[in-house]
Amino acid sequence: MPLIKKAGTTKGIGPAAAPYDEGDTNLLGEAPAAPAAPTMQPGVVLQGRYAIEGTLGVGGMSVVYRGRDLRFKDVVRPCAIKEMFQSAPDSNTRLLNLKNFERESGLLATLHHPAIPKVYDFFEEHGRFYLILELIPGQDLETVLDEAGGPLPEERVARWAVQICDVLAYLHNRTPEPVVFRDMKPSNVMVTPEERIVLIDFGIARNLNRADRKGTMIGTEGYSPPEQYRGLAEPRGDLYALGATMHQLLSGSDPRLETPFTFHERPLRQLNPSVSPEIDAVVARALEYDASARWGSAEEMKAALLQLPSLGAPAAGAVVAQRLTSPRWRQYARISR
Repeated sequence: MPLIKKAGTTKGIGPAAAPYDEGDTNLLGEAPAAPAAPTMQPGVVLQGRYAIEGTLGVGGMSVVYRGRDLRFKDVVRPCAIKEMFQSAPDSNTRLLNLKNFERESGLLATLHHPAIPKVYDFFEEHGRFYLILELIPGQDLETVLDEAGGPLPEERVARWAVQICDVLAYLHNRTPEPVVFRDMKPSNVMVTPEERIVLIDFGIARNLNRADRKGTMIGTEGYSPPEQYRGLAEPRGDLYALGATMHQLLSGSDPRLETPFTFHERPLRQLNPSVSPEIDAVVARALEYDASARWGSAEEMKAALLQLPSLGAPAAGAVVAQRLTSPRWRQYARISR
């Protein structure tokens, strides 16, 4: 059976990481595999070096622990220890899970960006595989939204989105092969106490081979773009998922509870009138059903965000005009009238 979703991975690799949300479904509407259970108690030491201090997150394929690197005797050096958990009953799925875990480890080791966790080590011990990562302090954005109990301030969301566009531009322009994240959503984005954004969980990110962009249907329903349901991985798919993420943070409306691709029926300013027309236009363009009608690149979307009045720029009438020239939104405006 092909992997259709990152079947129950952890929500974070920081100290406030939340457990996997069993309400999530894959692109076929199926529930993920049952979550794994922690297998190691505090005090266990791996490789004679990495001490387990507690559990950060639990998912269907992995458990993430808070750890400490004991090699630095006079310095407390925390780390995140991601343990692959094999619960699949058939050997083909177990092999695929192992390959994906190894691919995630290898991919992360080649990436160098402030918004991507650093990789320190990768090894096998007692038949299990471990990935040692930078421990990210803070919370994932889904937890921040839940604790706020309602929409988040526009300026804060816009500043996060600028940072996310920056790291997406790094991934999409990577050579020799671009990388598509494929699972942008609030629970896969950490924010540190300094308001620094870090992407987590690269388990389903993939190198983009321009000769063959097809793959399995993978992602999270509600955030994934329509082309991803057809197995197509494109950089502009990440921009759609970023638009869905911003829509949720600014409206409080969870896209997983709605029919996919119906954001145009739930305009941002209709759900939250305090949102500016300018950021509404930026999000609306990112959420276009037709990929060619979205922002052409993460850099282009970032430039539009930097023109928002909430970030200190003058009124961005041109951005609103770009939205109004979209065929889909012209049609919606006629229907609304």
